[in-house]
Amino acid sequence: MADKKISNLPAAASIVGTDVVAGVTGDTTVKVQAEEILMVQSTSDIRYEDLRVPVTSTRLGGSKDPDFAVAFKTIGDTSQGVFLEWFDHATEEELYFSAQIPHAYKEGTDIYPHVHWVPEVDGASGEQVCWGLEYAWANIGDTFTTTTLIFGDTQTGDTHLVEGRHYYTSLGTISGTGKTISSMLLCRIFRDATGTGGTDDYGDDAGLLEIDFHYQVDAIGSSEELTK
Repeated sequence: MADKKISNLPAAASIVGTDVVAGVTGDTTVKVQAEEILMVQSTSDIRYEDLRVPVTSTRLGGSKDPDFAVAFKTIGDTSQGVFLEWFDHATEEELYFSAQIPHAYKEGTDIYPHVHWVPEVDGASGEQVCWGLEYAWANIGDTFTTTTLIFGDTQTGDTHLVEGRHYYTSLGTISGTGKTISSMLLCRIFRDATGTGGTDDYGDDAGLLEIDFHYQVDAIGSSEELTK
């Protein structure tokens, strides 16, 4: 019997998954991939995925560039080490990137930008770093309009920032009302060194690890190339 799409299964069908294939019993029986079964079993719950933007895929603007010249960690004199983009504590520095919303995205739902980063050295008690994101978001066929700015302070249970510790800072919520799969985000990520949008009083550089967007999923992909 030919395989069928999950969306074509009868409403009365009950689903039982295994690690290889799954049987669907009810008005009909079909074979489907186990991961598709697991997705169907979870559609009544909220599920999130990460839209990842590696720092290595960003672009420099040429006027407010972070510093890539300082190694983050090395073995010692025998290694070149690993490098990060380091954002200054006193001057706003920035990177640029674009991202496409995946086909698994639950259309119309909000997305949640955040950054992963590390302090260069230990901070004083209570010091924070503030990150900012400027973005424009448009569906296929829509026109990009003005940009929006959002900010986020350090979120940590530490009494002070710890050198080389991996921190996560949320940049809030971006409304997804009316947004669809394959829509595009045009973005600028920056350290809000002057504290315009939040508190940034950490007196040393911050190394950016990655920029990400949490988004809700409601399918493995889309049944059509450009529509759900």
